[in-house]
Amino acid sequence: MRRTHALALAGAACIAASAHAQYTFTTIAPPGAYVNGFYAGTLNNRGEVVFAGNNTPFGSSIRSESIVRADGVTTTVIATSAQLSNSAFNAPDINCDGEVAFRAVFGASNGCFKGTGGPLTTIATATNGIDGRNIDDDGTVAFTDNFIGVRMGNGGTPATIQARNTGEGFGTDPDIRGGAVVYDYFLANGDSEIRVFSGGTITTIATATSALGFVQGPRVSHAGDITFFSQDSAGTSFLNVYAAGVTTPRVDTLGPFFQFPGPFELNHYGVLAFAATRDDFIAGIYTGPNPATDAVIETGALLGGRTVIGLNLGGLNDRGQISFAAAFSDGTYGMYRADPAILTPDPCVPAPAGLATVALALATSGRRQRRASPVPHGPSC
Repeated sequence: MRRTHALALAGAACIAASAHAQYTFTTIAPPGAYVNGFYAGTLNNRGEVVFAGNNTPFGSSIRSESIVRADGVTTTVIATSAQLSNSAFNAPDINCDGEVAFRAVFGASNGCFKGTGGPLTTIATATNGIDGRNIDDDGTVAFTDNFIGVRMGNGGTPATIQARNTGEGFGTDPDIRGGAVVYDYFLANGDSEIRVFSGGTITTIATATSALGFVQGPRVSHAGDITFFSQDSAGTSFLNVYAAGVTTPRVDTLGPFFQFPGPFELNHYGVLAFAATRDDFIAGIYTGPNPATDAVIETGALLGGRTVIGLNLGGLNDRGQISFAAAFSDGTYGMYRADPAILTPDPCVPAPAGLATVALALATSGRRQRRASPVPHGPSC
């Protein structure tokens, strides 16, 4: 039996913000519901947002945190601190079916878990450090075990994708989609690589020597395309997209942005959503290189009558919806979903025959024709 409560019932309808008119905003968790804020999570193509909310009193040793899935109407608690030995949570992930994966820290131990609102499934636990919580549409979770290496599991014995070598290491958050796992790899000489595990084979798609900068933070879309962060020896930062064997910089710090604090997400149709700070110190969430036309929401905006002073990007789905947490000038926090004026088709759900032409036009409008990706497409959602 799923445990639900009325967290998001107040203010669940779309609200306006003094940001950019192509989006309306749905309240997922209203200001005040979690007094100490959120770890913003991702959202699936059904518009369900998953996040970690924190109500732990300042100075208390007894944690009051929870992993929650909500869509603005229905809210489901996935896990609480009390369930997992007074645990603390980080940003969770959600797949097309609403299954949620997350990392928990409890005492000297930590682990990856998944659930839908009933009993939890343990993916892995350890005292040496487990990071990552990204879940595929078949329920497989990718994670990093600090002693063993990059692994994935679905409730049984996890499989090791790549073992850790002495003096080398991995990023904290490998991503998974359609069975393909993408992750950071840091060599002993200081070089960095982006690697992809797919079909039993490991491929390096990007590399940087320590003298020429670094690459990190890959994410993979349902189409199999990969986005990652890089920085060159001059300190210029780039968000890149790897598709059909070609890497293309999509946005950089040579223009109006000076920092990409993360995270960033890429969807099936090649839309990129990212957090950035502008040269004039305004921070926001964007989908392209021009803040005047590509801003979703920025600090200084009014959201539900409150002034936004901080933003934390959660995720981007294939329909163009974006989840984020907002901090307000009155000291409150809220969780929201930005809804574009036109939702792109869900690639995981076949369109009715009569709408096939319309769906194709919406999916390809304003973009180049996509070539086949070298990474296999994910299974049906």
